[in-house]
Amino acid sequence: MSSTTLDEPIVRPSTVEAPRYLQQLNPELYKQQCARVAARFDEAVRLTEAAFVEEFAKLVSHLTERLAGEEDGKPKVFRDSAVGNLAQFFERFHQLNIRSNDQLDELVEQAQHIVQGRKPQQLRDNNTLRRSVATQLTEVQNALDELLVDRPRRNILRRPQ
Repeated sequence: MSSTTLDEPIVRPSTVEAPRYLQQLNPELYKQQCARVAARFDEAVRLTEAAFVEEFAKLVSHLTERLAGEEDGKPKVFRDSAVGNLAQFFERFHQLNIRSNDQLDELVEQAQHIVQGRKPQQLRDNNTLRRSVATQLTEVQNALDELLVDRPRRNILRRPQ
């Protein structure tokens, strides 16, 4: 009897397509099941894309607000994490991206180019650079606002037991 440790993944067979035997037994049911699977993938892509847009918008908005805003006539204070979190997002986005939305891909590339090589301390010390980055990120933020569309969430109805 083998045992697994927490570090070892448990591999379970899974299928994401309609069973092939249905193709011969009931071609119409097979087509319906293929369409159902395709619809589930489309929904997963849409939800993933929406999550990326929402997270990206929050990160860009926060950094832009910190860079452009003032308190008592002085630039707002921001933590290194405001830039670092955006860099982490870029990395995760490129690892997980499914390339389903060209506009989102372009906005991520644009924002990455804007902050690439910029250290938080540079942004604190150089007001011209700070304003320039804030202005460019505002353009990205405005384009992201167009992508943020409130769509109704799926309502799951359960049958009474």
